[in-house]
Parts: sequence; structure tokens; C-alpha cells
Amino acid sequence: PFMFLAFSACLNIFLDLFCIVVLKWGCAGAAIATILSQAISGSLCLVFIIRKMDLLWLKKSNRVVKGSAVKELLLMGIPTGLQFSITAIGTMMVQAAVNLLGATYIAAFSAAGKICNIVTLLFPSLGVTLATYVGQNMGAGKIKRIRQGVRITQVITIIAGIVCGLAVFIWGGTASRLFVADPTGEIKAICDEYFHATAWCY
Repeated sequence: PFMFLAFSACLNIFLDLFCIVVLKWGCAGAAIATILSQAISGSLCLVFIIRKMDLLWLKKSNRVVKGSAVKELLLMGIPTGLQFSITAIGTMMVQAAVNLLGATYIAAFSAAGKICNIVTLLFPSLGVTLATYVGQNMGAGKIKRIRQGVRITQVITIIAGIVCGLAVFIWGGTASRLFVADPTGEIKAICDEYFHATAWCY
């Protein structure tokens, strides 16, 4: 599943650039790229399960709802769900505020958002991967392995955060021209200002 997820992330970046820059589909192109890459990843997982993982096919005895299992799954799933929903709600609130500033700022914020989505794609993927990893090892009773996995993930996250933060701080404004026409350079300037403020949070 990790290999399929990594493939999906790379495919999403490629399809974003293809749909937005080459086909000129704008926001719809970004949406299509995300849905298509996720659908391909899910399909690959399903094919792999069908061919290689007989253990994952449900039998009649598995179709019984157990309260303890539901509780355990909710305890693992609710924090992940809240993380994604809070991020989405925050983005909508910021977008509503930016819309009041006019078309140039909307275009700049939209381009900066696309760059952020590409650059930070690793972080939510690591979070979901680690949640699965911890759940599997908790079930197997391998607590030492959980601590080791969390430590390694923290190191990867810190290094990636520094690299991504530096990248958008230096090249974020320039990269905005991949997504939006900017004959006056005003959008680049706004994106530079945006990334110079937000890169420290990475």
C-alpha cells in the first residue's frame, strides 16, 4: 500500500502540472488530477488484494459487528478525521477572507495553495501511513516497534519540513507562474509575501 500511495502522490503532481499547465483546465484540472490519482491507487490496492491477499477477503464469520472493534477503530480514526476536517474548514475560512481582496489576490492565493498542496503532500501521507503502522503493531503487541517507527517518522518530517520550507521561501513566488499568467509580476510578489510568512511554519 505504501508503494501505491507513493506512486499516487507522484502521479498527482504530474497530472496537476499536465491538467493545469498543458490542458489549461485550471481548478477543475487540479480536482481531476487528484481524483484520478487516488482512484488509480485504490484500484491497484484492490487488484493486489484480489491476487495476493486471501486473508483480507471477508467470510461469513467476519461479517459480525463487534462493539470493542468499533470502539478501537473510532479511537484511531477520529483524530485523523478531525485533522483533515479542521484543515479543510480553516482553508475555507481563509479563502472567504481572501475573496474580499480582489481578483489578483484570489489568483495569487489559488496558485500558492496549489504549490503548498504539492510541496506538503508528504506530510498527511506520513500521518495516515503512521496511523496504519501504529494500529498494526499495536494489534501485534510490538510497542517497541511503534516507538521506533514514530521516532523515524519524526526525523523524516523535520528534515522534509526544513527542505520544503526553504524551497517555498526561495522559489515559491517563481513557481506560481506554472499555474497562473502573471504579466505584471504582481501575483509573484503576493506569492513571495505569502511564502515568506508561511514557510516558517513548515
